[in-house]
Amino acid sequence: MIEIKQISSYIMDSGERLLIGGERKQVLGEEERRFLFTKLEKLFSANRRKEGTLAVNAWISEQLRLFQQGEQSFEELSACIAQRYYDCKRECNRFAPSALVIALAAYEEAHHLVLLDQSYRSGYHCILDDRQQAVYAPTRFLSQTLLKDDFGFTLSLGDHTLHVLEQRSDRGYVLSEHFLQVQPSPSYDEIHRVMEENVRGLSEKYEMDTTQALTRMKQVTKSHVEEQEELSVSDLAEEIFAEVPYAADEFCMRMKQEGIREMLPLEQVKVRRSLAMQRIKTDTGVELAFPVEYMEEGDKLAITHERDGMIEIAVKNVSHIQNR
Repeated sequence: MIEIKQISSYIMDSGERLLIGGERKQVLGEEERRFLFTKLEKLFSANRRKEGTLAVNAWISEQLRLFQQGEQSFEELSACIAQRYYDCKRECNRFAPSALVIALAAYEEAHHLVLLDQSYRSGYHCILDDRQQAVYAPTRFLSQTLLKDDFGFTLSLGDHTLHVLEQRSDRGYVLSEHFLQVQPSPSYDEIHRVMEENVRGLSEKYEMDTTQALTRMKQVTKSHVEEQEELSVSDLAEEIFAEVPYAADEFCMRMKQEGIREMLPLEQVKVRRSLAMQRIKTDTGVELAFPVEYMEEGDKLAITHERDGMIEIAVKNVSHIQNR
């Protein structure tokens, strides 16, 4: 559960040279508080967050030091961050209007500085015009979930652990590279995509069962995420390629070349449906989706490779079929 200690809100439109707002002195309303809590909690747990390390002399570390030593107020701190972020967006040609939140928040017994830059969605609402006719007019609104164009970071006030959430733009990563001046490590989503590509490639290269290898990768990862246990690249490789050790070695080498650290970042990762399910499609057009653990449960699913090169798929002990 997140707890907001102090918060500043800004209306930002770098294209119109607009930055208005500041520290919120009044208590947040119930609906407003629920909306912000939902989005900020997602910022702490999104699978596409990237971890980074601030330089010793980073400008934001100096601002935090002044704040923590009582040499500047939260209002001054947030105003400094907002202005620098606004200037950075203009320099990087990011001119879309947005709603900016800067907060001090407690999450899982640690205190963090949080920035969330929320992009607007477009839609329509029905209003009465001057002639009292009901007409549809374009409008903008903020989503209750995180959008791809939403930027944000969480920075621990204790050990300065940094997590960044953003999409790459034409000018690179605006928030991490230009604003915070860090080179973050790949997010869990990016790591999972790279692992999946390499497991598929290596299983085909060494004539392994690709479906079984991919499913095993998901099984092992899902288990460690659910138990919040550490998982190393080498341990995962050993589980996937137990029968082909040289494939495991090549997998580890490829992960290192991709800049993926030995210990996989599973902290705060959520088990998505894509991780819990395996999807396959046959050359005859049949598509199947099943829980990854079914590959180990022969009484529910069996995939058999016949001597003539054909593959037999059996779905067992089914009492009811639902059409979708």
